[in-house]
Amino acid sequence: IIFNIVGKGLGFEKIKKKAAELNLREKFIMRGFLLLNDLLASIKNADICLGIFGATARTRRIIPNKIFECLAMRKVLLTSDSPAVRELFSEKEMAFCRAADGADLAEKILFLKNNPDFRNSLAKNGYDFFAAKLAPAILTADLADQIEKLAEKRKNR
Repeated sequence: IIFNIVGKGLGFEKIKKKAAELNLREKFIMRGFLLLNDLLASIKNADICLGIFGATARTRRIIPNKIFECLAMRKVLLTSDSPAVRELFSEKEMAFCRAADGADLAEKILFLKNNPDFRNSLAKNGYDFFAAKLAPAILTADLADQIEKLAEKRKNR
């Protein structure tokens, strides 16, 4: 398993240091910030995309954009189980692990690695859900409907 660490988030330097300490530089490729075309190529070449895994209040209340990007590219996504993510997604669309639990994360990565049919099915389901419910055209149409309803209510006051 090779991990491509993309972005320079809070854990970037810590991961880089730990990979060096454990002599795992070949297994943890530290990519840092990528321009959009390079980011898309990186996602395209991935077998599994990882979400967020912390146990902070912030990670329980957000859905990071990378989740939508990966689903839109028909990639299986593994992220920590959180109230925010569960507002939209279920086990039909992505894989979940316990927050801040490295052992559970490793177990789920290995399961996905060793079960390509399941992984591909999850990726397809995630993409289908994105295309049906979350694609920009669908979201903007829904937003336009909501704006029209609000405008009509104001007009009738």
